[in-house]
Amino acid sequence: MKSKKASLLRIPFYIASILFLALVFGLSSQTLADTHYVDPNGSNTPPYTSWATAAHTIQPAIDAASSGDYVEVRPGTSDYVENITMKDGLQVSSDSGIPVIDGVVTFSGPFSSITTLDGFEIKNGGSNGCVYLHGTGTGIDSDTTITDCLIHGSSGPGIKIDGSDATTSPVIDNNTIYSNTEEGIYPVDAGSSSQDAVIRNNTIRDNTEAGVNIAGASYVTIGTNNLIHHNYAGIAFDTGTPGDPSSAPISIKGNKIYSNSYTGIFVKDAITGKVTISEENDIYSNYRGGISIQNSCELDIIKNKIRDNVRGGIHTGTDQANGVGFSGSTGSAVLTIKKNKVYSNGESSYGGGIDVRHASGTIYNNLVHHNFRGGIRFGDYITEIVHNTVADNGESGLGGGIIYDDLAGAVNAEPEGTLTDSPNFPPDPLIRNNISAFNVKTGLRVGNNPSGLTSCPGNPDRDDPNLGDKYRDYNLLYSNNGTGATDCGWDTGEYVRSCVEKNYGACGLTVTIPWTMLDPNDIMAAPSFVNREGDNYQLQGDSPAKNAGDDGTDLGAYGGSDPLVDW
Repeated sequence: MKSKKASLLRIPFYIASILFLALVFGLSSQTLADTHYVDPNGSNTPPYTSWATAAHTIQPAIDAASSGDYVEVRPGTSDYVENITMKDGLQVSSDSGIPVIDGVVTFSGPFSSITTLDGFEIKNGGSNGCVYLHGTGTGIDSDTTITDCLIHGSSGPGIKIDGSDATTSPVIDNNTIYSNTEEGIYPVDAGSSSQDAVIRNNTIRDNTEAGVNIAGASYVTIGTNNLIHHNYAGIAFDTGTPGDPSSAPISIKGNKIYSNSYTGIFVKDAITGKVTISEENDIYSNYRGGISIQNSCELDIIKNKIRDNVRGGIHTGTDQANGVGFSGSTGSAVLTIKKNKVYSNGESSYGGGIDVRHASGTIYNNLVHHNFRGGIRFGDYITEIVHNTVADNGESGLGGGIIYDDLAGAVNAEPEGTLTDSPNFPPDPLIRNNISAFNVKTGLRVGNNPSGLTSCPGNPDRDDPNLGDKYRDYNLLYSNNGTGATDCGWDTGEYVRSCVEKNYGACGLTVTIPWTMLDPNDIMAAPSFVNREGDNYQLQGDSPAKNAGDDGTDLGAYGGSDPLVDW
């Protein structure tokens, strides 16, 4: 048997040469990555490549390092009182404990290699924040990460992401950003159409202004798993410059946004791109409301919990009359509101679930229950309200189910106006396949009828015969406006007029004799929820709302082509 040594000697020379060169260059590439150390107990001897020779402050170690190197920092007996300028390709981290930088850490220039700031307390920044990221040249890409830092005490924002000169798309991950005089994080022209700036896994709290305040042509993903609380607003579009729109797209997904002193998400500036609020954000216990919209925008609000806010859940304008508080033209907030759970809002006696009288757009497959005022209140420009379950809304003698209202009254006023006077009538908004039950006031109101039936709007036929005859139809109404456990004689045609009209806000029957239904395929019967007392508004198998929609699916939020599912 030949020895292993003899076998090795038989390897062809060129293969042996390749193996040798690979070994040499492999070792060489490993030696290129040095570690530079910072410790006030070191000898402060460049290039600071051991703890014994460690630099006394951080910047000299960064200056001595090259791309691919590491800088490790030990806490001192006092803070590192210095402003830090980062280099591309350095991974700067704490060795143990949490070193404190009393000053500003700046990333300015092109950063395209793995660059990390990890594990520091950074405090007392200036107008550009405790951490300032400003791309130049080819910009800052997502290989630049700020992680596991405590960032606080800035006279400006905690972190400013400034993409005014070049793409600036860092990752802000797993930090605590708190007690800054302005925003927690301030992205201005951040990100690009090919790469978002990313804000995830952070706790952003107790900042004087917003937790995250977005300005300029920003492309930002906020989420998942940020905790944004006890700021003025959770997430805002509010530069303070009238007429200066923000643009998007912005994605807000999978966050907890709560206990902010004004609102959870605040649209103050006009926004010229789409904002997507989705993937189970939990927006709760904010004082002025869950999502407050006061300017032109395009929002997709999909699959969120919006609950227990002191005022409204989703609302446009303010609580004043005559449209006060909305800066855009009526209808310029274009909203897609879909598959949300909106409940227990308005605990201060102000506001309801979805109050979007200034907005245009669609409202699909939402579960809206136990809000102080109305469940869904809409105005002249909403085009579709379909497959929603709206139940148990209203308190103290006020608050209905699905309610048309003009802007004449304040948020707590009785609804006014009629679709007949709407600039879009006819056609009517498509109101179909909804369940509106057990609301304190009317279940479905499309007109005000204080003195005569002639003010009730008609119910136009739809152009598409495949979708049925009427714009308002295939809805279930039950036990609204104090009518109790009765179908009002609906199934027999022996109507109790007062009972029917209470469910419809006085516009449920025609003015002709004999009385006929305006909405011929509607149902007035108990919806048979699985467990109403436990807030389970899915349908029992014997519910009259099963398969009763114009599309052959169940009425309410759990029907349709894209039903609400529990999470």
